[in-house]
Amino acid sequence: MMSLKILVIEDSESIRFLLKEVLREHEVTFAVDGERGLATFSQSNFDLVFTDLQMPGIWGDKVIEEIKSRVPTARVILMSSSAPSLC
Repeated sequence: MMSLKILVIEDSESIRFLLKEVLREHEVTFAVDGERGLATFSQSNFDLVFTDLQMPGIWGDKVIEEIKSRVPTARVILMSSSAPSLC
């Protein structure tokens, strides 16, 4: 399997821990809120971004808008307590 460079933007420590375990075969970078996530996204090229919907500060839908304005082909998965969706 090819290793991906993944950015996870998630404020919940337990969800970050879970994703760290699930994605352990990939290079994963974590950010705890939307502002830090966008700053981290600007510093590197990621193959995939996971972002939580409800976070302090910038919500995930706005994170996606900003990421897509910078890199229209970026692959982003929006997560919420109900179910993830591909954007």
